[in-house]
This record gives sequence, C-alpha cells and structure tokens, in this order.
Amino acid sequence: MREALLQVVDGDKVLCAPTVGWFEYAVQVGDALRPGRLIGTLRVLNRKIGVAAPPGVRGVVVDGPRPGRIGAEYGQTLLTMGEPHSGAQAEAEAVDGGGAVGHHLILAPIDGIFYCRPSPDAPAFVSVGDRVSEGTTLGLVEVMKTFNPVRYGGIGAPPSGIVEEVRVLDQAEVSAGQVLFVVRDGG
Repeated sequence: MREALLQVVDGDKVLCAPTVGWFEYAVQVGDALRPGRLIGTLRVLNRKIGVAAPPGVRGVVVDGPRPGRIGAEYGQTLLTMGEPHSGAQAEAEAVDGGGAVGHHLILAPIDGIFYCRPSPDAPAFVSVGDRVSEGTTLGLVEVMKTFNPVRYGGIGAPPSGIVEEVRVLDQAEVSAGQVLFVVRDGG
C-alpha cells in the first residue's frame, strides 16, 4: 500500500499519484475521505499497489474519478477534495481508526498480496453487507506462495457482524496492520 501525495493547487486540496502506472479508482464523487481509505490501485509492472489517502486527509471527493484505467505519472492529480458535508463527516469519523462504538477493524496480519477469493473463478469470501461470525474467512494474504487466512474475530470483536466496508482490492499489496475490512456489530 502506498499513500497518495497531498498537494494544494490553486487553493484546492488534491491527491496525486505516488508513482507511475495504470490507475483505477476505488472511490467516486461524493465519497468521504479519511486517512488510510483506499482511493484506487496502480498497476506497475503487472503488480497491483493500493493507493490510500494520506494522514490528515478529511474531505469529500469533488472531482476526478472516472471509470476504467488511466495512465498516471508521478505527481499527477488523481482527485480533488472538498470540505465534508455533515453526512460525509459523520461517516469519516465513524470508521476512522476503529474509534466508533460498534465497529471492528480487520487488519492484515502480515505484508503480502491480498486475495478476496479462494481461486480466480470462485466468488469472493465476503462482500459488503454479508453477515460474518467468529472464524469466518474474509480473505487470504499470500507471502512466498504461502496463503495466510484473514478471519473474523479477535479481542473486542462481537460474536457476529456485518461487513460494512472492504478497504482493499483483490491482488493488491498490503502491509501488516493495514485495515482490510470494517465490520459493524451484527447484534
């Protein structure tokens, strides 16, 4: 995972490409931004690298995202941010850093490549809105041809929950401790 570059251009806050590659957006106009939120992926030499919002970022995407891949150069503007409206601000604060009551963050256990499905032709382990319980496999992190399962549960996690957000794309590079999923208490 790499952080986007934060710059101020003509008074606007913009997030820029941290390196060259083919960029694909994971956000759209109106989405709330907060530190660590996945904004898209860069494909560099056939490897997917997640690009996240850098520390201190709070706002709403107001311009930039479009469908498909775009060729990105180092420092090229990827999106423009605006001030958050009250709903977006509440959303950003609700899941930022796991501080909200009733939310549990699922973190990458190790550096590697994340896979959301057991094989290329199989469905994803989980999707937004799915109910999960302790021990449910959410994805895999591959390191040197060894696949490490990422499971729901752990200290502070409710017995069951609902996947509220997936913060990583299939086959993206992840770092140990990176937020992969946000799960809310399923009651």
